[in-house]
Amino acid sequence: MREIIINLNNIPARQPIFAKLDGYLAGMVVQETKGWILRIGGQFGASGHFKNREDCIIRGQEMGYTFYVEER
Repeated sequence: MREIIINLNNIPARQPIFAKLDGYLAGMVVQETKGWILRIGGQFGASGHFKNREDCIIRGQEMGYTFYVEER
């Protein structure tokens, strides 16, 4: 996997974005009817819903998460 910072131009909306916390896989950025959210398991979200992936990732980074996509 490769780490992403903020630039999501080359990452399709359907490609999974994974989140790590302290080096461990912790969750995934997903789109729901209310918007984009960092899901950390079951019904739990690390952040609220956002209108776009970028804002969701920025908030996650502020909380200490790092984000990754699979190499293709």
